[in-house]
Amino acid sequence: MSNMSKLLAEHAASETRLPNDKELNTISNLAQQQKHLIELIEQREDEVKKLKAELKQVQETDLPSEMNAIGLAEIKLTSGETVEIKSGYAGAISKANQPRAYNWLEDNGYGALIKTDFTIKFGKGESDKASGLRNLLEVNGIKYGQKEGVHAQTLKAFIREVMDRQAEGEIEVPEEVFSIYRWNKAEIK
Repeated sequence: MSNMSKLLAEHAASETRLPNDKELNTISNLAQQQKHLIELIEQREDEVKKLKAELKQVQETDLPSEMNAIGLAEIKLTSGETVEIKSGYAGAISKANQPRAYNWLEDNGYGALIKTDFTIKFGKGESDKASGLRNLLEVNGIKYGQKEGVHAQTLKAFIREVMDRQAEGEIEVPEEVFSIYRWNKAEIK
């Protein structure tokens, strides 16, 4: 049974008026237009992803490398714009490295960077249990989830600080534990 036949059968069963050919054609055309727009958006999203990857290559690798090769950190173009190479540090704490990273943070006076979040689910009518929240969780058998982590921006600031301190010989940071890497980026102003 074709889609059109199914549509007609459904309408006949529901005792509503049958759409005319013009209405059906309009619906069909709009559905085709929707499908076409979805395809265009997906294609353009792929194009944007590729362009962003190309930009990243030029901005973070090619241009900084070329300028570094001739010893320039900044250059003024004939257009009046300035190209400047900025650098910094980035990193992350992988799930596998969490225990080592958290231990290092605690042992080196950075334990306050680690935040603990609790997720608690109460059923309908259990607001009385919520009032005694923290101390009564286990006593009342309330299930909760616990998650520890270091916020990305906090980690970024921490890495910048400890890498500066490491450069001055004040501290030794296990870079592999924090997946620390140095980045360069060309900015045009």
